[in-house]
Amino acid sequence: MIEWAWKKLQENHPELDITVEYHLYEEYNETRTQLAIRLLRRESNWLKYYGDTIIVASFASLIAVITGSFTAYSFARYNFRFKNFFMIFILTFQMISGPSIIIPLYNMFANLNLLDTYIVLILVDSVGTMPLIIWLIRGYFSTIPVTSPLAAPGI
Repeated sequence: MIEWAWKKLQENHPELDITVEYHLYEEYNETRTQLAIRLLRRESNWLKYYGDTIIVASFASLIAVITGSFTAYSFARYNFRFKNFFMIFILTFQMISGPSIIIPLYNMFANLNLLDTYIVLILVDSVGTMPLIIWLIRGYFSTIPVTSPLAAPGI
């Protein structure tokens, strides 16, 4: 299996001399991690890729947790019509598979000229995790007694 993966990597990236690297990997008995680090050092943009990942993940998490907290608090504290229906409705969005919405999302963001931007990645990631965050944080807010916020000083 590893041989097949190395061959595919070499077919897709002929500029990397993977066969030499793989034989060095066997000859010097270095770990796969050490080999991967050595191959990454050749790639000049890997630090930029790491930075992009950190930016997207941080902003997506921040947006999802903040908006999800407000939504979860309202579902935990307030009684309104169709509250349980809306919670089940939100939970059903978690059941939608990612590949089934890739093409519509691509078409939508292509029409808005937003392809290859951080905004798209942040929006898709934060909206994708929102149902789970709402469901989990609502459960946490439901365990806090209603009288606890009223006992805070200054209120």
